[in-house]
Amino acid sequence: MNSNTKQFIYDIQQRKNNYIENVLIAIQHPKKEQSEQVIQNIVEKMDMMISLVTTYMAIESESMKELKELQEEIIHAQAYIQKRKFEETQRYNPVFLFGRL
Repeated sequence: MNSNTKQFIYDIQQRKNNYIENVLIAIQHPKKEQSEQVIQNIVEKMDMMISLVTTYMAIESESMKELKELQEEIIHAQAYIQKRKFEETQRYNPVFLFGRL
């Protein structure tokens, strides 16, 4: 794997980690509407990251294994974010807590 690909993978991993950190902070934010918008923006940015990695795969076939792993990391992080968002929604929405009234 060449140094440009290593740097690309590192940068994407760092960005993914920052996004997860930002989501965890947003979940704790008292203004839920604002928090949900931040989380939705991050999920959309992660979609773009997945597309970017897919495009890079087409160009850099030597590093296919590493790039596929990176793509899987992003997909798992995105699923984690959506799960946490759902859990928070359940916690703050009485309809979810008490069932249908």
